[in-house]
Amino acid sequence: MGPGPANDEPAAVSSSSGERTETLGQSVTRAVQNYLGAMEEQRVDDLYELVLTQVERPLLECALRHTGDNQSRAAELLGVSRGTLRARLKKYGML
Repeated sequence: MGPGPANDEPAAVSSSSGERTETLGQSVTRAVQNYLGAMEEQRVDDLYELVLTQVERPLLECALRHTGDNQSRAAELLGVSRGTLRARLKKYGML
């Protein structure tokens, strides 16, 4: 699969103070490593679903906030149809 928007890791964002912050991928990696480290010897099941659930709701909230709660614009920002966005919002009780 060639390079494209879904495959390329965006560059680290610079903060207002000029410091480079970590990329989204680096943030997720750090969070998952911290979670697994905190679990120590406890068995972890369904990590994939847990991560998706823990990331998706805040992602939807941020997209809606960024677009002034305009679902059509939020769907466009996320790269999904408005119907898909509404289904995800319903899943999390956000409608």
